[in-house]
Order: sequence, then structure tokens, then C-alpha cells
Amino acid sequence: MTNLSIFALKKIVNKLYKLVVLLFIGFKSFAQVADSTQKEQTNFKVKAFIDTYFGFQSEGSSNLPFMVSSDKAQQLSINLAYVEFGFNSSYYRGKITPAFGSYMNENYSSIDGSLRFFYEANAGIKLLKNKELWLDVGIFPSPISNETPISKDHLNYTRALGSEYVPYYLTGARLSYGLNSKTTLYLAYYNGWQEITNVNPAPAFGMQMEYKPNNKNLINFDAYAGDERANNATFRNRYVLDAYWIHNLEGKLSATVCGYLGIQDRFNYGAKQSLWAQANVSLRYQFTKKLSANFRSEYFYDGDEVILYDGLKTGNESLYSTTLGVCYKPSEKAMLRIEARQFIANKSIFNYNNEARSQLFWGVISLSTWID
Repeated sequence: MTNLSIFALKKIVNKLYKLVVLLFIGFKSFAQVADSTQKEQTNFKVKAFIDTYFGFQSEGSSNLPFMVSSDKAQQLSINLAYVEFGFNSSYYRGKITPAFGSYMNENYSSIDGSLRFFYEANAGIKLLKNKELWLDVGIFPSPISNETPISKDHLNYTRALGSEYVPYYLTGARLSYGLNSKTTLYLAYYNGWQEITNVNPAPAFGMQMEYKPNNKNLINFDAYAGDERANNATFRNRYVLDAYWIHNLEGKLSATVCGYLGIQDRFNYGAKQSLWAQANVSLRYQFTKKLSANFRSEYFYDGDEVILYDGLKTGNESLYSTTLGVCYKPSEKAMLRIEARQFIANKSIFNYNNEARSQLFWGVISLSTWID
């Protein structure tokens, strides 16, 4: 091979080397951009839920006393229907859930403007790049107690008294921090006990710890503190300590246990503090993939009628209930439920047709469907 040929060959090889290097650098830069874009990619999700029911009770009234979830009797109704729009990325997230139904009418009727149609609406940002520290602001479902108004997520269709007598929603700002893969901590600033706008002289605060030791168990602790004088002239600070355990929610035998204690400071009142408390336990047994049975037993005490107010001024109120139900799931996104519930009070607090009674029977049939 001549010197000229060798020189030409070396020149070609050198150009090919430079081309390969340039292609490698270009591919690496493209991969970095693609990876960065992927990290910033926003994920959108739409969910929907419709909960219909027919309720009936022994006294024949059109409303179930002391309850707001599925409380209409002798008629077909919609308890809760919503569409949830959610989005999230590595550094921001948001959720907005317009909702309708008898549950919304009972809880949001006193709110002016369009906010009464939102079950949930909040926005959040990640505060630290390498830590799961988030700040979310807006309207949140209450974290207190083991049941929400979304019946498909729980062992029983109806809600326990304890879940009915906590805030159904809380408005404010919430910090959340993922301590590790099992534990999440929350610290919150709220406008008050179920308040869209703050009507009290001071805000309320909340703390929460959520612990998931494994995929079958969830243990939760909550604390709430806030001024409540705007709702009652004798009220001052209110405190609630709540704890619950949810076990094996998707298993053959599932269980939940919940208990809380409420303390209401009072001014110019016989007792400087009023206490109320509740405890409930629920079980569900899955006979087949489609058929299951559920049970709940609960006790609610409110001696000074801080929460469980009937207008009869009977005082020293305690209320017990037992629930039995059957659930049939024809598909993964539909549920037909039948439930019977017996209330027993220590005094005759159920007053119908000028007759006071200490017991009340409640039955309900529900059909729910959803997408997620």
C-alpha cells in the first residue's frame, strides 16, 4: 500500500472516530434532556363515583336523625356523585372534585358561592428536591376517623356515628413529610372545624401520623385543636385525639377499629370542660370474589350534647348501634349493598308523631358504580 493510500485511510478513520464521538455526545445530551423531560412530565387522571340509595326506617320520617350520609328515607336518592380531576409531577400536584348529592346538600348548604359544590380542591408543591416534603393548600377531606363519605372504600355502606361527628372537610394548608417508606407525618393550619372561611378569632391546627408497616395494615393517629366560640357562645378551644387501625382491606377477613376523645373548653358553664367519645369496630368476610358480609358495632357518648344535640335537652346522651350488611360486586367497578342498622339510646331521643322512643331501625339499599 502506498504512503498516499495509508494517509487517506488514516484520514477516513480519523473522521469516522470524530463522527462517532459527536454522535455519542449528541445521544448522551438527548438522553439527558429526555430524562429531564420525563421527570417533569405531568400525569393526568380522571375518576368518577356515583352512590345511589333507597333508605327506610320504622318511624316513617323522611330523614334519619343524627346522620348526614345516606339520610333520606322512603325515597330513592343520590348520596354522593363526583368527578375528580387530578394531575401530578415530580414537583407539583393538584386535585379538584366537584360533587353533588344529599350528602353535599346536608353539609354545604350554609356555604355561600360556588365552593359548596366541591368535595375537594387543593394544589401542592414539593419543597425539597430529594425529600418527600410537600405543601398543599385548599379544601381537604377530613383525616379524622376511619371512614370517609366514599362508601366503596369501606367495609360498611353506612358511616359510623364517630365518622359523622367529625369535620367532613377542612380548609387550610398542610405540610406532609415522608419520613420513610412506611411513615408519613402531617402538620396542618386550618380555618376551623368544618369551615371554608375562618369565623373564629384564631385558626385551628392539626397533626397526623400515618404508619404502614406492610401492605395489609394502616395505623393512623390524629390530633386537632381550634377555637369554636363562633358556633356556641359557651365554647372555647376544642381538642380531638383520634386513632384507628385498618387491617387487610383487600383480604378474605378485613377489620377496622377506631376510637377518639373530644374535649370542649367552655366559658360560663357548669362544667369547665365537656367530653365526648366514640369507639367502633367493623368486620367483613369475603365468601367469594363477588359476595361478602359486613358487621359493625359502635358506641357514642356525649353527656353535655356538644356534638350529638337533639334539641330535647335530655343530657347525658349515649347512643349504641349495630350494623349488618351484605355486598354483591358483579364487577370490579360496581357494588350492590343491603344493610340493616339498629340504634339504641340511653334515653328517648327519637321523637316521632309526639312519641318519644329510645330505639330506631334503619335500612338501606345501595347501588354504586365508579371509574378510577
